[in-house]
Order: sequence, then C-alpha cells, then structure tokens
Amino acid sequence: MLVVAKSFSYTVTQEQEISDCRAHNSAVECHLHTVEVVGSSPTAPIFLNPETPHSHRILENPGSFLVSEDSQSQSGISAKKSQTSTKVQHVSGLLSVSQVSEKLGVSSMTVTRWCESGKLPATAKPYGKKISWFISPLALDMLAREEKIELEAKKTKNIKPHSEYMAQWVQAMATGTLNGKIYTKRSIEEYVRYVRAYLENHAVVTASGLKSELMSIPAVMFAKREKYYKGVLCFARFLVQCEFLEPEFLNSIKPLFPKRHLPPKRTVVDETGVENLLMACKTVQERLIILLLAHTGLRASEACSLVWGDVDMEQGFIVVRLGKGNKTRKVGISARLMEALQDQKQATCHVGTKPVLLDKHGQAMHRSGLLQRLKRLGRMASVIVSPHALRRAFVTINANKGRPLVILQRSCGHSDIKTTMSYCRTAEQEVIEAMKGWD
Repeated sequence: MLVVAKSFSYTVTQEQEISDCRAHNSAVECHLHTVEVVGSSPTAPIFLNPETPHSHRILENPGSFLVSEDSQSQSGISAKKSQTSTKVQHVSGLLSVSQVSEKLGVSSMTVTRWCESGKLPATAKPYGKKISWFISPLALDMLAREEKIELEAKKTKNIKPHSEYMAQWVQAMATGTLNGKIYTKRSIEEYVRYVRAYLENHAVVTASGLKSELMSIPAVMFAKREKYYKGVLCFARFLVQCEFLEPEFLNSIKPLFPKRHLPPKRTVVDETGVENLLMACKTVQERLIILLLAHTGLRASEACSLVWGDVDMEQGFIVVRLGKGNKTRKVGISARLMEALQDQKQATCHVGTKPVLLDKHGQAMHRSGLLQRLKRLGRMASVIVSPHALRRAFVTINANKGRPLVILQRSCGHSDIKTTMSYCRTAEQEVIEAMKGWD
C-alpha cells in the first residue's frame, strides 16, 4: 500500500527539465527537474522507493510524491491507517481531474483518458473499484507547453513565403474585393513598395518582423513609418481574409502604430503670398497651377488627373472624379480661374480626355513634377509653398472672409468638418484686427 509523503527538505540543483518521467509498478508519474543525485543519471527518471538513500530523495512540491509504506517514519502517516482505509483523500500539491478539466477547458473524460494513456503523467489512487487520478502542476505545465509547440509546428508546417500572394493582394486592392474599396493607383504603388521592402528581409509577416523594420526608420520620418505600417497592415488583412495568417496578428500589431513625437509641419500661404506667386509665374500653365490649387482646394493628385472633359466652362464647375477614396465631387470656378483655364485651353488646343496640366513631353503632369514647379516658383517669390500649403490657403483665406465651413468642407472633399477646421490657419494678427471692429 502506498502513502503520501507530505513534507521533506532536500537540496536540489536545477539544470534542465525532464520531458517525460513515467514510473510504473505503483510508482509516481510526474515531471521533475534534473537534479544532481549520486549514482543516478542526470537525464534518467528518478523514483522514490524504500531502498533510495535519504540524501538521494527529491521533492519539488511537498505532498506531490508517493513513497512506499516503509517510509512512514519520514512522512508521519501511519502505515496501518493507510492499509485499512480505501477512502480517497485530497492530496496536497496535486490537482484533481475536475480541476485540470476546468483549467484546460476540456471534459473530465478527456483528462482521464490522457491519464490512462500516459499523455498526462498522473498518480492513480484506488477508490473502491474505481481509480481517481491526481496530477502534478508541473506535469500540467509541461503538457501545456508541449501542446503549444505542437500547435505552432502545425501552423508553420508547409507554410509558403508570403511573397507568393503579392499578385493576388494587388488584384484585390484594384478590384475592391479586399474590403469593398477600390484603392487608387498611387495607394497601390506605395503599399506594394513598402511590402516588398519588408519581404526582402522576412519570408512571412510577423509582429516582431514589422517591429524591427519600423524601428530601423528614424523617428523623425513619421510619414514613412506610418505608410510602412499601413502597407503591411493592408497586406496582413488580405492574408487573414484568405486564411494565410492568424487573425490574432492584427491585434498584436496595434501597439506598433506609429505616433508623432513632434508636431506636424503645416505650412500655409497667406493671400499676399498667393499674389507674389502669381507675379513670379512666367507661363500660362504656371499661373493656372497656382489659381487651380488656391481657388478650388484640389489635391495635387486631383489636379494632375484633371482632363478637359471634367471642366464645364459653360456651367462654371469642375468634376473631380479621382478624389481621395475614389469619391466624386464638384467645385466651382472663380472668375480668375476661368480666365486662366481659357488661356490654357487656347494655348494647348486640347479637349475631351486630354489632360489639363502637361509636362514638357506633352503628357499628363505627375505630382512630383507639380511639386518641383511650385518649389521653383516659391524660391522666385520667397514663399514657402507646396500643393497642400495652397490647399490650406484656400480654406484659411475663405474662412477669414466669412465663407461657410460646410461649403469649404464639400469643396475640399473632407468627410469630417473637423479636418476642414484643422486646415484653417488664421494668423494671430488677423484675429486681433478682426476683433478691433467688434461692438
């Protein structure tokens, strides 16, 4: 008859874990730590028996080992009481089948089957004609680690490099099958560029890989970090949708979203600056560029993609067909802008699908070419200018003149009026001068 040893005190030197420790012939099955024991192999299972010298006995958790009834002097439990009593008592330090079932989220029958098959090392205690099983917490932890390793092995088995799914992802963005939204050509090109840069260093998309790539980008380059993150995030969403990546990945990278540590540089051109830029213009097209951006609030990409078929001079409006998010809107044409459009049309003799703004080769102007022309005009007029600075100037100048923000919002194509309000960069001196005339 076996009895429970409730307390021992021995010196144990931990070196490595024993992955499988199963004893038979009424001995304990449990997971232990390898210890230095005289006369025993450091990797061999260690069992307690009456012949084991006192200095060789080991106890990781008090009460979690069984010894023979000859050890009753050390355990303090009467051998006579153990032989006559068959009632199963709670064993200190061990878990019952129901407790393990609750911890693992499986049925009690499953835990019992694991104990009987040896998958989960446990101690058998007779209870009449039945057997109750008690499990060491160490054995339970080891099982959990083994199950986790097996699960990870299944996930990574036969996994393909994620670069093989790039073509499918690009097609999904272009056709709107990713999330119902058709991405613009520019957005697709940017996302593909950053994802390819990531896949050059990593075969698959992982949170640790994304973190290392973001950390390699200087913190001052916030825009690049943000675009890099959004590109990989878009690709990851496609992989999750196609079940090539676990959904938990999307939650794991949320803390990696780049955050600004410095305020953004928001340049704006006042009304005087706009006039100085117009005076610096030497060609009809340069004048048209300044008026088109400053009088309509168009984005650089929207201005470059504008064709003559979108300009209705009779009705006095422009149709913006390739706006942000592929949203279409209409903007009005001011008198000065109408004059500049007529001069440009007469100079180019283009109609229909021909682009309004042309490069030196007679093709549609690219946004980089538009930026370079504005920088050159800015240097000549001593004005810091960019396409977005003129867009902010459109909002600021008209807001200061009392034009409704709702109209400015619709003209800029903002979905939220708060964005339009953030574009308004009214100078402090303008506020003072305006307030002087108040009653």
